[in-house]
Amino acid sequence: MGVYYFDSESGSPLLAQMLRKESDVSEDWTAFEGAPWQWSGGPVVYNDTLPPYIVTEDSWGTLAFAYSSEFESYAPTNLCSYFTNFCATVDSSHDCDTAYSFPGTSIPYLGQLTPLQVLIDSITFSNYFSMPMGTVNPAGLAYLSATYRIDGASPITLGPGQSNMVPASFGFEAALQTETPTFRTIEYHFDGRQFPLANAAEFVQRSSPPVSGNPIIADGWMFSGGPGLSSYPVATPPTNTMIVAQVGRPVNLQSWRQVMAVNSEGQTITNQTYWIDEDFNAAYLCNSNTGDVVRILATNYNGTFRIDTNDAQTGILSPSLDFTNLAYGNAYFGQRGATFTPTQPGKVIVTTMLDSNGFYGEVTIYVIDMQVDANHDGIMDNRDLTGPNNPMPFWVNNDYDRGHSVDCIQTLDLDCDWEEDDLGTNNPQLPQWSQTPDWHYWDALGNPAIPSLRDLEDYTRLWMRGLTSLMSALPTNYGAVLQWRNNTGVAIRLFRAAEDDGGTDYLTDTNTASLQTNYNYNPYYGFVSPGYTVNFSQSYGSNAIASDYFIFCGAVSGQDELVLQVTNDVGGVVGEASIFLNLKDIKLMYERWTVGDRPNTTTVPYEQAELATNGLPTGTGSFTYSADQTGTTPYILFVHGWNMTEYEKDRFAETAYKRLYWQGYQGRFGLFRWPTPANFPGGEVSWLAFDPNNFDISDEASWLAGAPLRSLLVNLDAQYPNRVYMFAHSHGNMAAGEALRTNVTLVQTYVAMQAAVAAYAYNPFAPLRPTSLIASDNPGYPTPNRYADYWTNGAPCYFNAVAGAANYVNFFNPQDWALNWWKTDQDTKPDFDYGWYGSPSETYYHLNTLGITNYLSFPTNTYTIFSYISEGLSWPVGQQANVGGVFAQKFQVDLSSSPYNFGDTHKYHSGEFRSNNMLRGPVWQQLLQVMGLQPSQ
Repeated sequence: MGVYYFDSESGSPLLAQMLRKESDVSEDWTAFEGAPWQWSGGPVVYNDTLPPYIVTEDSWGTLAFAYSSEFESYAPTNLCSYFTNFCATVDSSHDCDTAYSFPGTSIPYLGQLTPLQVLIDSITFSNYFSMPMGTVNPAGLAYLSATYRIDGASPITLGPGQSNMVPASFGFEAALQTETPTFRTIEYHFDGRQFPLANAAEFVQRSSPPVSGNPIIADGWMFSGGPGLSSYPVATPPTNTMIVAQVGRPVNLQSWRQVMAVNSEGQTITNQTYWIDEDFNAAYLCNSNTGDVVRILATNYNGTFRIDTNDAQTGILSPSLDFTNLAYGNAYFGQRGATFTPTQPGKVIVTTMLDSNGFYGEVTIYVIDMQVDANHDGIMDNRDLTGPNNPMPFWVNNDYDRGHSVDCIQTLDLDCDWEEDDLGTNNPQLPQWSQTPDWHYWDALGNPAIPSLRDLEDYTRLWMRGLTSLMSALPTNYGAVLQWRNNTGVAIRLFRAAEDDGGTDYLTDTNTASLQTNYNYNPYYGFVSPGYTVNFSQSYGSNAIASDYFIFCGAVSGQDELVLQVTNDVGGVVGEASIFLNLKDIKLMYERWTVGDRPNTTTVPYEQAELATNGLPTGTGSFTYSADQTGTTPYILFVHGWNMTEYEKDRFAETAYKRLYWQGYQGRFGLFRWPTPANFPGGEVSWLAFDPNNFDISDEASWLAGAPLRSLLVNLDAQYPNRVYMFAHSHGNMAAGEALRTNVTLVQTYVAMQAAVAAYAYNPFAPLRPTSLIASDNPGYPTPNRYADYWTNGAPCYFNAVAGAANYVNFFNPQDWALNWWKTDQDTKPDFDYGWYGSPSETYYHLNTLGITNYLSFPTNTYTIFSYISEGLSWPVGQQANVGGVFAQKFQVDLSSSPYNFGDTHKYHSGEFRSNNMLRGPVWQQLLQVMGLQPSQ
């Protein structure tokens, strides 16, 4: 039942409430049918039951329209339309003056009436009310009765041909009842508009029925005239606009059914057509191949086959409780329609309720699923929704991931090898045209391209499912443009995805990755920035392969809303889909702790780890995480190895961060930097690099870094209790082991990767390795085995019964090239100017540059003795299976085995940080599994 009230002074709608059918909402609207009405607009108060199909007005000018359940399928229509049964003019300022100055009648004035002044449509008055035979309303519907009441007396009802005397002076109310109208469907018109995302509680304004000319709308909603009258625009054939929606974002739908009125005999009452506001019934997803739904042989009003209602429905379709606040206090006006929330992308057909003949209208909606894998778990779902307050964070692709020749030192009988690395700026191996960050890379032929398989770990997926279907139906001169909402300065680079399902194989499968980097198969679509957009209308015409799936990298940092906007031929927005992104320099996404980075030093500059300040974007400070509010977030700390510049330390950490990210790691990450010599001429395979004075300097620096590392772990454990994890590479394992040389558990799992530490330090019964000829020629050989017996014969090993980690895990490679050189370094100890003798007691010493002997002893000079004098007689942990001690046998990973396949050349010593994610991803997956942060497979 629809009920409308008019204010007698302004004629503006003060209240209009739409109550739905019982099947639509929980309210029992039928309780209103035939209910007593109590008027509060004036001193007259009555509680009579009104008959169906009536309009009534009290003597103070408050007009009400009431509809019974039978009329509910057609109501409400516009106020003052042919389908209201009666409209009385209150005064000359009211809308109904022009709408219902009925032909052949004078304008009735209702108020305190005097005799011989009343003429209400077909009811005549001259000392009596009479109702002639065969009278009809302006729509041609027969009047069945007239009910009136004089001065609050009991109501009197007149039928056709009846009359009744009235006093000479009186006030009255009147109501007319007509026959039930029937409408014949001609056509449907639809409109759909999205809710503003910024405030989903706001409703967009309803549009009006399809009319020509400039409709006159009162308060943005109502026609001042009625259909067929001079002030009402003439109806034109419907032109339905394209409706575009986004998965998960509600759309307001409205439908009008164009009809002709017929009477109970089926005869056309008038040639005038009318528009009736309609309800919606169901939504169906079209088959992506046929572009249609399943249909049956029965035909609809327009001759098309009807939809098989047994076909699966889609989305959430609910009656629109769309009330828009007007200018008069708490006044609201409601209209029919529905709110449709799409749940699947593609072409969707939404149907209206059936008319009396079983016919219905169909409206097509093109649904886009614009989505990113915001939580990087490999699955696109509702956990990836983005918004203004939760944009997807991702890093800018500002590194230099390129393939290059490595280890080309012929004097060591090494052939040149090939590897993919982040080469950094001004690298001499990069030609001048290639010295540009990856987000801006163009190949030698001038084509925008992805420079390497490694660079794909800087690209993430963008789904726009439904785009291809939309583009195939896009009318001429319509556009589909990818652009930024606010043009804050952020930018991305967009390529077509290699996979037809928009999957993640481009990150894990070498063949797919190779196709992805081939721009002939997967073209570059464009650069999206404040000055550039991607127009798919043009792109799909120029590129042979259209797609719903893309990958992009960040080019310029910033936060904004990325919008796919569909526009019509005059530039009006038809619909849109969007996501929110926050692109950052990766150094603002993880913590970088340092105790100093100066090369060639035997001291650690800082007693406590501090946040690094190098390499930050202009205007930014060192990044640190906010307090963890969940109480469940894990933290992984990485300790780098030997021979690394500040840039390389950060890049190894950032590679680890990215590869853990692509394994679905949801926690936090940090880097611990310590000082180590670097930048040796000839690289890491040069003799200078393995000069004991360089190699062993790093030994001592790493041992010294153990104390501040332990302090950092104590602080991290306080912030993330029982949720801290650590892995260290190569020489970094001396710092890591020393930090964990405590009886207090600071980390849950410690992973030693290719550790350059003697296995004897953890297990005095580890295998004794063969020694080289260099060792047999060394006058100081063999030194006391103080890793196994610390620091007297028969004592426990150095790391005996340590408890700094709950679990110790060994990632080893039996054929590790660099650790072979570690063994050579051990065989050359004691280093030049260092020595020891055993009689009369075990004594260690260092002869300084002035020729003065400085004596060394345990435990004061443990780090110096270990670094320059005491030989590691066992295999290094990073080459040894079944180390024993705290390294439980079940917690070990042989990196030379499948699927890791680390070889015996130099590049494999840091293999997990080099190459690409396709080849090295399994290492990082295994890391998370042994840490218990992912289930084992």
